[in-house]
Amino acid sequence: MKVIQIKRGVILSEVQFPYGFDTTCILHPSGYLNKVLLGSSQGQLELWNLNTSTKLYQFKGWGSGVTALAQSPALDVVAIGLENGKIYIHNLKYDRTIMVFEQVEGFVTSLSFRSDGQAFLASGTMEGHVALWDLENKKRIAVMEYAHEGKVIKVEYLNQQPVMVTTGMDNAIRMWIFDQGIEKPRTLRQVSGHSGPPNLIRFYSKASGAAASLLTVGDRSMRNLDCFFTGRTVELPQGKLMAQAKSGYAYSSLKKPPITMFASNSQKETEWDNIITAHLNSSEAYTWSFERQSLGKHTFKSAKDPKRAITAVGLSACGNFGFTGSASGVIDKFNMQSGEHRGLTQTAQSHKGMVTGIECDASNNTLVSTSLDGSIRFWSLSTIALEDTITLEHPINKMVLNKDSNLLAVVSDDLCIRLFDIDTKKLVRLFQGHENQITDMAFSPDGRWLVSASSDGSIRTWDLPSGRLLDWFITPRAPTSLAVGPDGDMLATTHTDTLGVYLWTNSAHYGYDFQLHSTADRAQPATVGLPTAAGKSSESILVEEGEDGVESGDEDEDNGEAETSTETIGKGKGKAKGKRTLEASTPSTSTPSKPLAKSLYTFSGQPKSRWHTLANLDLIKERNKPLEAIKAPEAAPFFLPTVTGLEPKFAPVDTDENGEPKSKIMDFGSLRTRTKFLQLLEKSHESRDYTELHKHLLSMGPAAIDAEFRSMSGLDAEGVNHLHRMLAFLERQLNSHDNFELTQAYLNLFLRVQGDVLVQHNFKKEDPSLPDEADASSLGRRLRKLVEAQQAGWGRLQGLFQSTLCLTQYFMNMQ
Repeated sequence: MKVIQIKRGVILSEVQFPYGFDTTCILHPSGYLNKVLLGSSQGQLELWNLNTSTKLYQFKGWGSGVTALAQSPALDVVAIGLENGKIYIHNLKYDRTIMVFEQVEGFVTSLSFRSDGQAFLASGTMEGHVALWDLENKKRIAVMEYAHEGKVIKVEYLNQQPVMVTTGMDNAIRMWIFDQGIEKPRTLRQVSGHSGPPNLIRFYSKASGAAASLLTVGDRSMRNLDCFFTGRTVELPQGKLMAQAKSGYAYSSLKKPPITMFASNSQKETEWDNIITAHLNSSEAYTWSFERQSLGKHTFKSAKDPKRAITAVGLSACGNFGFTGSASGVIDKFNMQSGEHRGLTQTAQSHKGMVTGIECDASNNTLVSTSLDGSIRFWSLSTIALEDTITLEHPINKMVLNKDSNLLAVVSDDLCIRLFDIDTKKLVRLFQGHENQITDMAFSPDGRWLVSASSDGSIRTWDLPSGRLLDWFITPRAPTSLAVGPDGDMLATTHTDTLGVYLWTNSAHYGYDFQLHSTADRAQPATVGLPTAAGKSSESILVEEGEDGVESGDEDEDNGEAETSTETIGKGKGKAKGKRTLEASTPSTSTPSKPLAKSLYTFSGQPKSRWHTLANLDLIKERNKPLEAIKAPEAAPFFLPTVTGLEPKFAPVDTDENGEPKSKIMDFGSLRTRTKFLQLLEKSHESRDYTELHKHLLSMGPAAIDAEFRSMSGLDAEGVNHLHRMLAFLERQLNSHDNFELTQAYLNLFLRVQGDVLVQHNFKKEDPSLPDEADASSLGRRLRKLVEAQQAGWGRLQGLFQSTLCLTQYFMNMQ
């Protein structure tokens, strides 16, 4: 036993127990300062003093291993659970048993007393039940059957509340409330996940355009995972299993076999079942309803050989038909609404090996299938007649189809990824590099990237237009499945020996200055730790690679900004030895890349809320005004200034250089300060380089920018200079075609704030004796140039819009 001080993280003391006392549980009894009660597998209990590391007392026990300890609301009284199912309520002070219960289910896994004035005790079992005991009447009053699937790990009543929290081996946390009677608790809240590592994940995009869900498969169940609200994660039920379990069947054995493949389509989700699944070594494929979040109405079997296992499934683009592929190579077609069989492939045309994938194109004309016989076969969807075949030298074990581009990616046993155009039936790309089995693939929504995962631990991103490897990295645990979000903003992965689904941010989606370069010249990848849900965020994450594995710090919280990274990859054979530091993300203030042509425009890449707030700042201020007027402070008493000391003395009067008292009249001209913004504005105007000024504006908030614009007003020469320089800056930004939407927001705010002053100066006569900038009438000329630049910019932009619309219409008419 080790005693550790949490604050300093140091070991204060260590106790080595003698042979014959194997500790199984520990409890700090209430009122026993610096003392703990230890239970052992031999049945004895010992009371120890942590300060002196000495044993104070030994309880003989009851001949069975101690499995659970719990403190009661009464001092000196604890509950002791044993392996044989006995529960003893024992007084430690007098070493006397008060009462005994026997749990017929055997092994007691956890104990907890209710502390809200009700004398009840809860105990957990290995079967997943929770037993409720009445301490006053000394009997068991209820059993919460199958509160969890498998062993109940912990039972705990919340302090002074009729609420109980339980956890189990099913990777679930459930909160129960006793508001309908002592014997009938109901589920208040629950958070659950897969009890075993998930092996297949796919995003489900709803036809209504709502936020996409993530369907995950593992431990003989399918779950609907909300990527933003974990409390909405639910398991799709498989029927009334609880009633069957109460009839004597094991609850876990009633579930369907593990799912090996599934397909979904949101087109008909409100009308009939729209998910179909294939199961391990099962001759049946099942339908599911995403709308009802439950198992569907139909079960499909191969019409030719109903005993052969279903190994692949697919859905048509319209959602009306489902397809199954069997281990014998036959493909069957079913109606998803009625469940009726609608055809199958002929024996001579069927695959000669197990079917590994089925996909339908977007036009609902062609069905594509792959098999371990190394063939890719193209079928007529309506007649299930063979149209064409592509044969490879190696078995094909995985496929994925991008329905927008009609590009088919297949994986074969030679560890290569091949891309075929299903229209021309020709090979268009070949990707090599993985050193072990390729476990999964996914296209990006725009069809430009293909992301692949392998048992070698690597995740690689391939650029399809250029045929190059864009990026790759190694994870500590081999990825088993992956999926790219419908918006391309995230990547979801699962890994071996882990229960979670890991989400990665796509920096190219959020960061406008993110540049992709081919990594073909980089011999070794960086090792990146898996994302965590740590509450604390660190300034950086350092991942060190070496022979002993990977060490990683806590990862930053996801704040929606683009991540920046710096890499140092060491040289040498084997794994790369070096460091990869992921720095804490900060708002980017760098300027975006220049337009590819002078006639093109670039946006700033800033969030919409930034420039949208500038355009509606007055409305926001009006909305945020206090409901009541600010009360003026009460008049403070008048005091003459004094100096500190033992005797009170009046402070001497301030005098000037001539010894005369200083005037009390404030000089408001001396209060005018030159802020950093005004200094940069003057410096940029003189050098004609506005880069630093633009970066400074990006670092300022909307309210600060508004204050700076308002501070420019003035009828003197200095105020006119500020207005003149600001107009020159805006004109320069419009002519450069950079940061278009942000420049429009600056212009909108500046004209609303200084519009009256500019109109007033516009009607003044020109004074030849003043410099051009200090002359108020020159503002009129500068303002007219700004109007010309604004009109020219919008005219050119409307021309680009019109050209794009014409080209889009032309390409649409070509189909």
